[in-house]
Amino acid sequence: MKGRLLMNFKSKLQEAQDIIHQAHHHLKQVNSTSPDAEACHFAQSELEKAQNIIQEVQQQIHN
Repeated sequence: MKGRLLMNFKSKLQEAQDIIHQAHHHLKQVNSTSPDAEACHFAQSELEKAQNIIQEVQQQIHN
């Protein structure tokens, strides 16, 4: 049971990473001269923070 639960966590973390990566990619498409550029840069920064948290959790799972 524990092994299946761990695999489910890993799968969900990977799914979250994929979503973050996709969102980050789309935000990078916004032209830097666009009025929305500042908001996009902030969102990218927040996505990077979320990515770092996911990676920390993944490392804890593997230890």
